[in-house]
Amino acid sequence: MARAPLPLERRRRRPFARLSEGPAGWAVKPLVLVLLLGGAFLWWRSTWVSIALAEDNPGLAFPSAKVADAPLRFTVSGGDEVRALLSGVEVAEVVRTGTLVEVRLPAGLPEGGYEVELVVERSFPFGSTSARRPVLIDNRPPDLAFDAAPAPALLDEPVTLSGVVEPAASLRVDDPWNTPVTLGAADGGTFTMTFAHPPAGQVTLVAADAAGNETAVAFAVPVAYPNSTRAAHITAVGWASNEVRLPFMKLVDRGLVDAVQLDIKDEAGIVGYDSQVPLARQIGAVQPSYDVADALAELHAKGVRVIGRIVAFRDPVLADWAWANGHRDWVLQDPKGGKYAAYGGFANYANQAVRDYNLALAEEAARAGFDEILWDYVRRPEGDPAEMVVPSMTGTGRTTGDMMVEFLGQGQALLRPLGVYQGASVFGIAATRPENIGQPIDRIATVVDYVAPMIYPSHYVDGECGVTSPRREPYAIVACSLKDFKRVMGSAPAVLVPWLQDFSLDGIRYGAPEVAAQVRAATDAGARGFLLWNPSANYAYNG
Repeated sequence: MARAPLPLERRRRRPFARLSEGPAGWAVKPLVLVLLLGGAFLWWRSTWVSIALAEDNPGLAFPSAKVADAPLRFTVSGGDEVRALLSGVEVAEVVRTGTLVEVRLPAGLPEGGYEVELVVERSFPFGSTSARRPVLIDNRPPDLAFDAAPAPALLDEPVTLSGVVEPAASLRVDDPWNTPVTLGAADGGTFTMTFAHPPAGQVTLVAADAAGNETAVAFAVPVAYPNSTRAAHITAVGWASNEVRLPFMKLVDRGLVDAVQLDIKDEAGIVGYDSQVPLARQIGAVQPSYDVADALAELHAKGVRVIGRIVAFRDPVLADWAWANGHRDWVLQDPKGGKYAAYGGFANYANQAVRDYNLALAEEAARAGFDEILWDYVRRPEGDPAEMVVPSMTGTGRTTGDMMVEFLGQGQALLRPLGVYQGASVFGIAATRPENIGQPIDRIATVVDYVAPMIYPSHYVDGECGVTSPRREPYAIVACSLKDFKRVMGSAPAVLVPWLQDFSLDGIRYGAPEVAAQVRAATDAGARGFLLWNPSANYAYNG
């Protein structure tokens, strides 16, 4: 018996239904789907193009001068020919190497905003893919200024400075001594920076914009050095002698001085107290004359500051020991390779081991309670520089002045966190002839709290500074010399505290009137005070 024909709908679906019947048939539907999707993906992948800025791209903002040296870098996947347009104008220099595309913009572009369009052509299917990026040509350095010049700060307190800066500019602090600093973000065009303590020497704040333009502002933070320094010098041996110390202390008891300068290491290289600095003990420099704790307690109880003097590089003890123990580079030499003879030996100020020895003494004294460190012989020896060989400096192009500024900067960076002032004794002629002994006063004044010029009238030749006879005209020579120092120091943060002569020399007697004349000249010149020098601590000064 013949079967009735199936409805039309069933006839059309039947073949597919048969294919799906049974266990093997169930895999056909997913297989077809996978084949279709795979084919679609391969077709899409063969025509897909991606464009992105390369990770090492120099940026999208440049000053005009750097455009030609900073090609834009893109990573491009897929596509064929690549070309670039700068604000609609074809760019000639476009190089593709694999997936890396470099677009070199035309040199000398005027300042302003541009658009770079990177176009990637496709051979199949025909067409192109493009990406646009803004480019800024910016030649103007960012704005940067402090709200006010740094005011004198206390040694042991943080210092906060504020100012204005171009919004979005980055800021950094270039500080050779790495003073701890917190730099606030330049939000809204303002900034703040807080140092843990006044930074040593000169610091530079640098603002940089997206184009790489920089504005640098150098500054120094002055410290609030005491308004009055009326000091007198006494040696370690002198302090140990009742015959010297007791008359000397009458200056303190009468209120004629408010500070005492006590030697730590003297011209002979002798350390006058029981120092625990290992090298000082190793070389035999320690020859105790006084007890540090007792001396400081006595002086502080009388309300006076104590200034510790360290003779830095004139050091026969260190020079002799170093020469004998294989450290000849620690010692200045003569042109024949022998030890430089002047002063019994002069230590090499360019050698860091020599510097570290002096700095260790300074740190020990600061921690013991000295209020200030005053360096002496921070210079080269007197005489012809051609007769002096400075190991590790000769032939480098660096100068003695460079070495002294660098050493004093290290000293200030060491002492600032300890709350101790630093001064430098310098030659009276250094203001006008710094090269004579390697003391550039303008630069030294940036890395000390006070400059102490030794302006003893007896040490000047007739006619110096226009003074006919400096030895017989103490007021005139002191006034003229300090005028030179103030001019050379300019706006440097250091103050002037000169050494004055309270001793007689070459048959010319210096008593109370001559000392008073110098004190008056220093006051009239705007000095912050004075230091009196008498090698035997027998002073004529009476106010």
